[in-house]
Amino acid sequence: MSEKMVKAFKALGNPKRLEIVNAIRGMRSRGERPGFDAIMKALKTAPGELGYHLKVLREAGLVENGADGYKLTPLAETLTGDFVIISKKILQEKLEQAEEMYKATRDERVKFVADTLRWLMSIAEGLQEAEKP
Repeated sequence: MSEKMVKAFKALGNPKRLEIVNAIRGMRSRGERPGFDAIMKALKTAPGELGYHLKVLREAGLVENGADGYKLTPLAETLTGDFVIISKKILQEKLEQAEEMYKATRDERVKFVADTLRWLMSIAEGLQEAEKP
């Protein structure tokens, strides 16, 4: 895997940055201009935090900033769609394993893991839904 891809995946590994990418995608699909202030307002994020995450995304080659606001690069478009699909598949497999283990053991710690996996699945489903135009 190239260094560029590793850097991109590391950047997308942060939930806030994935949220920013999806906000930019959503704004563009609605014909809105995803400028700094618009993203900040939409995500209720502090300027310093947003600026830092946008810098990481730019350096990873995932977003560009122009006169019409931020836009996703082709790399971001490809990776975020695949990232969510792959994440959902892995989460589903782990959830099924945890549910089977809970049925066998009735261990509350296993139930907690299963509940956490369900919560993560709901986030992944929300991200996938946000990607739809």
